[in-house]
Amino acid sequence: MGGPGPPRPLAPRGVTDERRLAVDAPGRGTLMAAPSRVSVGFQGGQVLALRVSDEQLKALHKSLGSSGWHQLETEDGPVRLDLAQVVYVRVEGDDQRVGFGAA
Repeated sequence: MGGPGPPRPLAPRGVTDERRLAVDAPGRGTLMAAPSRVSVGFQGGQVLALRVSDEQLKALHKSLGSSGWHQLETEDGPVRLDLAQVVYVRVEGDDQRVGFGAA
């Protein structure tokens, strides 16, 4: 007669919101790379802020300069971009900022 089994492990100390603990099986886990924060600017001035995997970011970079639509899988779900309307793509750095300016 088996019970529910041991509890799943918690994220180790030092793992921030920028890293995720992916649990493959009870008692085992692997660290996955954090998604990149990306801003996509469009003609007309609109900006779309997204969080995407490195794989999705590379695919977006390859598609820039072409026409048609490109679908990105983001943390919040799929997003389709009209590439003819994209003016820029900015990838934010990994450094964390606190406060209003550098000291």
